[in-house]
Amino acid sequence: EFVGYDKLEVNTKVVLLTDLVKIKDSVKSAEAYIILEQCPFYAESGGQVSDKGFVNDMEVLAVQKIANGQFLIKLKITKEIKVGDAVVAKVDEKHRSLVTANHSATHLLHLALHELIGTHAKQAGSLQDEFKTRFDFTNLSPMDDEKIHEVESFVNKLINLNDEVLIKEMPI
Repeated sequence: EFVGYDKLEVNTKVVLLTDLVKIKDSVKSAEAYIILEQCPFYAESGGQVSDKGFVNDMEVLAVQKIANGQFLIKLKITKEIKVGDAVVAKVDEKHRSLVTANHSATHLLHLALHELIGTHAKQAGSLQDEFKTRFDFTNLSPMDDEKIHEVESFVNKLINLNDEVLIKEMPI
């Protein structure tokens, strides 16, 4: 169960351990993949990188959403972990905040492109991490420096409004 919109730290339990070759009862070192009963970590999705953080002081390297909506957590194992162990899963709040801001900027950029160059500008990929947002889009012609500056100014004005951001889970 994903609980990361409401909680950045949870006491939970390990329900699966694997090295992606076979399911394990325990792992003592190296990298492994785990599934938790409750997961506060946002999985990589739609160009947005996954959360970082820790499970019992072991570093979360990546999170993928897999079949049945489970969250597969790639973990750097530094001490033994077993199926059934009670663990504390904690999201790196600073990382989450930076990625979330860049994700919001992607939506603002998409709006700016529609407003300033037209609705024909369609998203064709993106990447949001803690350092940047990258937004790939189709257009009828290259944008000149003046149009790039106009779009940038539009987005910055929206950011400076400091409007409330609402998270709403919606069907695709």
